[in-house]
Amino acid sequence: MPDTGMTDKQQRRKDKLERQISDDLSNIRISVKRILDFQERHQGDAPSKASGIKAFARIFRWTRSRLGGPGGDIQDIKRSLKHILKNQRSAQLSMPAQQFRKMQAASKIQEISLMQLCPGINDVSVPLGCVNEATSHDNQVDMPFVLGMSRFFGARNIFEFGTCTGRTTYYFSAMNPEAKVVTLDLPVQDARAGQGTGSYFCGKPEALKIHQILEDSKSWDPASYRARMDYIFIDGDHSYEGVRNDTLKAFEMLAPGGTIVWHDFAAKSPGLVRFLTEWSRDHSLYQIRKTCLVVYRAAAN
Repeated sequence: MPDTGMTDKQQRRKDKLERQISDDLSNIRISVKRILDFQERHQGDAPSKASGIKAFARIFRWTRSRLGGPGGDIQDIKRSLKHILKNQRSAQLSMPAQQFRKMQAASKIQEISLMQLCPGINDVSVPLGCVNEATSHDNQVDMPFVLGMSRFFGARNIFEFGTCTGRTTYYFSAMNPEAKVVTLDLPVQDARAGQGTGSYFCGKPEALKIHQILEDSKSWDPASYRARMDYIFIDGDHSYEGVRNDTLKAFEMLAPGGTIVWHDFAAKSPGLVRFLTEWSRDHSLYQIRKTCLVVYRAAAN
């Protein structure tokens, strides 16, 4: 071994750090490639792609310099990389508002009021605690509507794509005492996973009625829930491929007379908007007026 001025212990530690950072960089490459692929498919914007490549090059050089330089701390590097990966979902470029309105008008999604879709829902009470004041969403009525509909339709088997902290999951259970709630999100070891998945309901009595699945929905098999779920909420991966995957699996799980609700039908989610616009050609979809919610109601047998 060449004389580097390191003890065997120091060399082993450096080798271990290099292996760890190599794994992190592999995840970064995958994530940046997904972002660039998205931009290329949906934007056709060469400058944005070039900018993304330059940004990744800066990340790579900075990480390598920190690893090889004096006082480099692997935890600092890992925290920075995890922050980048955590924000991958929001890295997809939003479509211009004018383009969104144009797609919205061209789709076959019918805009109706909540009262038209659910006559009598005024009698349903929803706890104000379901509203997360820290959220970046401009529209704060979406979650009360999602939860109110689950109660109105008398849901007994509820499935949720996208747990996040589990606030909505908790209120699904709290508002529907007789219902079983299943919620799915990425496993904690996945670099794309958020912080504190399911932490909101953890340790609370409602958690006993919640079944949490930690798996990528793309690889997850819904066969055990086929035609069993009467209320499904899709609020996970908002990319075109992600929404398509979750929707196909939702329809496989949907029971006769059941309901599917998609969140974030808005300019900030171009993949979701494009998919639902296409899906509406063959399926009756409704957007609840003044919300980012789209609803499908299956026929009862």
